Amino acid sequence: SSLLPFFSITPWVFLILIPAITMKMISSEFTQKTTIILFTKPIKKWEIIASKFFASFTIGIISIIPTLIFVYSLYHISNPKGNIDGGELIGSYIGVIMLLSVYSSIGLFCSSISSNIMVSFISTIIIILFFLFGLELLGNIYNSQMLEYLSINSHYESISRGIIDSRDIIYFTSLTICFLHFSTFRIQNN
Repeated sequence: SSLLPFFSITPWVFLILIPAITMKMISSEFTQKTTIILFTKPIKKWEIIASKFFASFTIGIISIIPTLIFVYSLYHISNPKGNIDGGELIGSYIGVIMLLSVYSSIGLFCSSISSNIMVSFISTIIIILFFLFGLELLGNIYNSQMLEYLSINSHYESISRGIIDSRDIIYFTSLTICFLHFSTFRIQNN
């Protein structure tokens, strides 16, 4: 028994959910003029970004928790009872968590570059789609393995098969840190 069809639509669900969560995190600070209050506190700018990232990441994790009902149901319905591919299941959940962290960091970056929440929502979707499928498409067009390797989708599919490779973890972690760094750099220059 497998939940692979469920995990194959997860990037599409998060494509709308995470930008909706992150679109107001920083841009509303600019529109409501609360940045003066926030930036005069004895808090470093990267701490502000990190706290907003962990807030959106936590909301995303909470949205994943009800899916454990599927795991429980599949465990009891499968024949024989408990016939679930555990490696694929654990790998898929790790892949979803990694996907969630990258989407949240991209959403925070887009929220920091625009004071309009709809612009940040749409730009988050565009950047995520570029990293999810655009790089893979460009890699296929120009026959470049490097562009295909930089695609989020290739790393997510690798983890979802149950193969937890350090290259995939490093990719997701470095992309997350990179966009969080861009967000911190952006609010420091305001």
